[in-house]
Amino acid sequence: MNKTKEYWIKNIKDSDLGQLYCEEALKQMIGLQTIRRKYKDKKPLAGIKILGAGVITYECANFAALLHDLGADLRWVTDSLHYTIDSAAAYLVRKGIPVFGYRHMTEEDYTEAYHLAQFRDSKGEVIAPQYLISDGAEMPMFLAENYPAILPQITSIFEQTTCGINKYYTNFISEGKMSFRVMDINGCVTKSKFDNIYGSRESMLEGIQRSLNIQIAGTESIVFGYGEVGKGSAQALRGLGAHVSIVEIDPIMAMQAHMEGYLIEDKANALKKADIIVTATGCINTISEDDFKILNDNAVLMNMSEHNQEVDVRWIKSNKNIKGVKLNESATRYELNGKHFYILCDGYVLNLFAGYGHPPTVMGTTYTTHLLSILHVNSNKDNYKEYGIYQIPREVDELVAKYSFPEIEKKLSRLTDEQAKYLNVSCDGPYKRDEYKY
Repeated sequence: MNKTKEYWIKNIKDSDLGQLYCEEALKQMIGLQTIRRKYKDKKPLAGIKILGAGVITYECANFAALLHDLGADLRWVTDSLHYTIDSAAAYLVRKGIPVFGYRHMTEEDYTEAYHLAQFRDSKGEVIAPQYLISDGAEMPMFLAENYPAILPQITSIFEQTTCGINKYYTNFISEGKMSFRVMDINGCVTKSKFDNIYGSRESMLEGIQRSLNIQIAGTESIVFGYGEVGKGSAQALRGLGAHVSIVEIDPIMAMQAHMEGYLIEDKANALKKADIIVTATGCINTISEDDFKILNDNAVLMNMSEHNQEVDVRWIKSNKNIKGVKLNESATRYELNGKHFYILCDGYVLNLFAGYGHPPTVMGTTYTTHLLSILHVNSNKDNYKEYGIYQIPREVDELVAKYSFPEIEKKLSRLTDEQAKYLNVSCDGPYKRDEYKY
């Protein structure tokens, strides 16, 4: 373990390996390459303090490295105990970026890392960054508890996840405590409609097969939640020949799933027949005590949502009547009432715990959305003075698509002046009103 005041990672000697894999990932992250070419000599973030709290993968490392190269004074900390790719963290440290996090941290180390990651003045007092990059609101929640005076001083928080946005509404807005500004990156079309769907569709399968080498074709597979992650998960399972059913609370989501040809099931019937169970609701205790008791024999449970809050593993581990056998780092078999069931990754996010997360192409789109949003806000601070949650303008989304898929942009049709007038849009975009739902 390598620990100093400026970094805390597993092994700095892994930096060469990290650089190799980051370079390979970057080949697919076209949007970040485009931004580097456009801004490499301009340093638009020169001297700006940015604190990042997110999963340290190869794709994240390329994003962080570009922020650093564009002039940002950057510090980064993992936002989870288990998902850090240690060689990616080592690569960033070698580039001179303070990084705090290693794979499979203890709770105590995780908390200490959050303290160490803070910017401090010459007296050692914690000071606010100008921008905070958040993945699940972990850092804002930590600051609210430990350094509450810091939050109002942050110019903008850039939030990447659905669950994170929900936490701001639940813990701050509904309580009348919203004393900071949040940019809803997850609300961008180029984020939620891409990495949530297409990233999940591919990375979930990697996580399953790295954990248990099971046949998916022909199984009864249940997806809890038909949001964007649920859609991608359901598509992946059906694409491999599974018989996929959906469990939902939302009639509109259920209607969407029904019209796509999925069977809508009530929870109890679904659990009794399921061979594979995927949680993707973003809620807590989706699978809890009573549910475990009715599971189909040899059912496999996995989570594709935020952290480890959907499958109640804590109840399992506290129950002396349930026997557990750890098969490998990512899979544990349990026995209850004469039946077996499997929980993958201790209920943590499957694709990040057992695999490398979403592929570089789709994460390149997400991080291009982040970076162009930061550049936009940095040039338009007067538009974001009031506390609250803001949507990123549609023209930023469209620019992300152009930067990320330039070969598609070359083939786009162009409106005539007459057509643009009829649609009440500019020939150069944005092409949809802000309220348009993709």
